[in-house]
Amino acid sequence: MTLNVYSSLQNLQQHIIMENLKLISQEAWSYCLYQCEERYFLSVLCGSVAMYGVTVELTSEEIAGDSISSLARAIRSNPHAYNDRRINDFKYPK
Repeated sequence: MTLNVYSSLQNLQQHIIMENLKLISQEAWSYCLYQCEERYFLSVLCGSVAMYGVTVELTSEEIAGDSISSLARAIRSNPHAYNDRRINDFKYPK
């Protein structure tokens, strides 16, 4: 029961966040950077034959870092290293 309540709450929070999501930067066939209030999400296109997206919430260090493009390259080069931060079922804004 507790897990179901937690899961439902988490889904509700994610839904509320995604309604306020704004695309603030993108590079074609590479990444999209989204902002929701004070939170930032980077969605990176990965794969070669089969393409898939890896979306993570950025840390304050990553936000203040040198380049979103270099972070996107790092994620694309080793997407499994970001599995613990990956946001599954990320809802892209329309």
